Formats: sequence, C-alpha cells, structure tokens
Amino acid sequence: MMMNIVYLGNQGGIWNLEFYRAMAVAASERSAGVHAVYLVWLESERDWLTQRGVTDADIMVFESWVTSRRHIAPDPQRLERDYPQAGWSAVAASERAFTDYSFLLGAVGNRAEKSDYVDRLIENVVTFFEEAIRRYRPAAFVCQTPDTLYSHCIFKVAKTHDVTIYAVSPGWLFDEDIGEGGFFSNDEYLRCDRMIAAYERIGTRALTAREHERIDSLLRQILGFSGRTAFYEKMRGAVFSGNVVSPNIRRALSYLRDNNALDKDALYIRIDPWQKLKANVLRFWRKQTTARLMQTVALEALPTKCVLYAMHFQPEQSTLAQGIFVANQIALIENISKALPLGYRLIVKEHPVGRGRRPAWQYRHIAGLPNVEMCDAPAKEIVKRCDLVMTVTGTIAIEALALGKAVVVFGCHFYSYCDLITTVTDPTQLHAVLHRLLIVRNVPSPEQYDARLRRFLLSYLDGLIPHFPLHEGAHHYGAALMDDLLERTTVRPRDAAAPL
Repeated sequence: MMMNIVYLGNQGGIWNLEFYRAMAVAASERSAGVHAVYLVWLESERDWLTQRGVTDADIMVFESWVTSRRHIAPDPQRLERDYPQAGWSAVAASERAFTDYSFLLGAVGNRAEKSDYVDRLIENVVTFFEEAIRRYRPAAFVCQTPDTLYSHCIFKVAKTHDVTIYAVSPGWLFDEDIGEGGFFSNDEYLRCDRMIAAYERIGTRALTAREHERIDSLLRQILGFSGRTAFYEKMRGAVFSGNVVSPNIRRALSYLRDNNALDKDALYIRIDPWQKLKANVLRFWRKQTTARLMQTVALEALPTKCVLYAMHFQPEQSTLAQGIFVANQIALIENISKALPLGYRLIVKEHPVGRGRRPAWQYRHIAGLPNVEMCDAPAKEIVKRCDLVMTVTGTIAIEALALGKAVVVFGCHFYSYCDLITTVTDPTQLHAVLHRLLIVRNVPSPEQYDARLRRFLLSYLDGLIPHFPLHEGAHHYGAALMDDLLERTTVRPRDAAAPL
C-alpha cells in the first residue's frame, strides 16, 4: 500500500525541516510504501530539501504558489460554502501580525490590513493545501501547532477533507524516570486522540500499584512546577522572554533590510517597521510605569472567599487559537466580575512576562471593579487560598487540579476532556456555573475527585511519546506516527482517498 505523509514546514524554518526529514526516514523504515512530501513557505527551503535528495515533485512552495495566482480574483465566499464549520474570520483573528484582538493597544506593533488582503491571503493558503490533497492524497499531515495563520488553516482544511493531522507538541510534564516527553495533538486545540482514548479505556477500573507510582511522580512535578519547562530549558531558552524590547534590536539594520525584501502576500509576518519601533518604545515605557500596579493585595490579606483568574501572556496561540472569543481578557474579567456570587472576590494575577504589554489604564480599570483585586504573589500560593481557579487555556488549570480545586476554563485545550474541568463558552451561563460550584457546592467528594484526577493524569502519561521533539528524538516520533496511523481504521490507500 502506498501511503503519502505530508510534512508542513512553517515558522520553524530549517530546524523544523531537519526534524521532519528524520521523522520521515523513521516512518519509511517502520512501514513499507510510506512516502514523504513537503509543503514549505520559501524557495530557499525547497533548495535545502533538494540538496538533501528530495525531488521537486515531492515539494510544494507557498511562495511560488502565491506568485502563480496573482492574476486570479479572490472568491472568499467559496471558502464559506466549502468550509461552513471553519469560521475563517476567527482563524484570521488568530494571526498576531495584523490583528490586535488581545487588546494590547500598540504593544505588539500589528500592521493595519484591509479585509481584501486578509481574504485573499486565507484563500491562497487554503487553495495551496487543497492542491496538495489533490496531488498527493495524503494519509496524514504532520505540522506544528497553530501558532501562525499558515498552520492554523491546515487544521480546518484537513478536517473538512478527512485527513488525519499530527501536530508535534512538547510535553511540559512526564514520568520522572523518563525525564522527557511530547505528544501528537490532533486538532487546533492541542487535543490528543491517544490521551482521550486512554481516558475512555481506563474508565473506572482499579489502578495498579505501578500506575499509582507513575501518577504520584507526575503530581510531584506539577506541585513543584516553576513555570519553566524542561523542554525549553534544554533548548537553552524559555517559552517567553522577559525582555520587553525585541531581540532583533541588536541586528536592526539587517533585520529591516531582510524584512523589506519580503513579499507580504506570501510571508504575511512581514512587519511594519514604524509600528514595531513604536511598540518597542511603548513596551519599555509600560514596563517601567505599570509594575507598581501589579500588587494591590498581599497574599496574607486575600479574602476568605475568593476565586483566581490567571491572566495569559499575549499574543499567543493559547488565546488566539484556543480561546479567540475571549482573547480580550479585560472584557472577560468584567464578565467574571458580573457573574461572581455575592460575598466572593475575584483575584486577578497578571502573567509575569505580560507586564509591560498592557496600558496602565487596564490594570486600574480591573482594580476599580468593586469585587476584583489584583495580586502579584506566586500563583500556586494564591491557588491554595482560593476556592476556584479560572483560566482561558492555561497550565494553571492542571496545577489547580493537583491542589484539589474546582477549575473553570473558557477555551479549549489538551486537558479539556478531563471531567473535573468545567468549560464555559457562554458568558450568560457563568453565574449559574459559579453558583453551583461555590454556593451549592455541587462538587465531587474528595475520594471521587482523587479517582477522577488520577484517571486523567494516567491518560495524559499514556498519550506521551517518551522523548522530546528534538532532532535526536525525531526517529521516535516517526515510529510513533506510523504505529498510530496503522491503528486507525480510517487509513486508506492513496488512490482510494475521497476526491475533492
């Protein structure tokens, strides 16, 4: 059986392609008839692949695709007809280069773009992926998580055309005796089919002593988590930089020269230099002037009855892709304030690296709400003193679960299948949810809570690949990809795939 697997390059550039090449080799060794195809952004990435033996017939380049379609009039309504569930305006809003749905008001330096540009861009990206499906009839796409418009679109296209998708995701927690891990997420919300299947398979059965040991190990990691993951430590970096000034400032001239040469129809992350300059100055100024606004209540003075909302760093896919309809966190905090039962206080904690992004008036506005206070104490210490924790899609939800707290989330994330988590998508229902959890106390008993938490944590561990998604571990991801694909009953030979 011939099986094409399409690897989607993205913002990671050559580093990503190196990882995919190693994955592809391992996949072909795992199963005969497996063939790798590459979709890349740039002609230079095509050159890199051909120098390593990949034929032109197995490469598609978005840069060339856009050039070939300049004479074609866009038809955005066609996408609405063919993808009625996609929500393309929300997908466009997930691209931070030219939107400010995070409500940071100039701190990112977003370009101002008209709808005709955005419509044409999305249509070019979607038709590029459609052509790849026509040519190669893929059994699967392998890609990054939806941290750009390019990678976000592939999830919508793949779902509509019934193509399995694997997004390589580093794990932030894993068995202590393994020491590293990652997983394949299968949708734009980072949900992992293997984890969900393990959750269903475990059910309510009694866990073994070894399984309890693994879970206890994971709980120790969660309770000791400092916010810096082992994966990014190994990469000699962090998820977020604490520096509010862009690192590109050190090579400003070459950076601006290279940026000016970009065709924004293909490389839509091209910046507006003037907007970026103003954004850097603005972030520096805000960092100096907003620090004193963070700590308005000391940890020891927190009210007896309180709930925590942990703000997200923005702009990031955690809100732009997994929680776009609540990306304006100021409005979200207002809605929580309106829904809070009388006698309770909402404690808001800013993300440590988010300081300097927001204008001071937003913090003053939050602190001015009658039942809201801000606190800058360590998040875990606040969680211990609260009755409930709320987040859009933050990892603090897992930390709160480990501490036995009720959790409400507003977006969708890899942990959303856990039945201890309450998801609220309609703000008019939030009061009823908070009333049930805080006043009626309709919550599981401690024994039920522990059993359900352990079921969830074990399913998370069972869904992991016990290696970091780095080049040296790529062959493990290639093997895991083939094992999963061959297990799926929906895998079809290339020539039997459904036509477009």
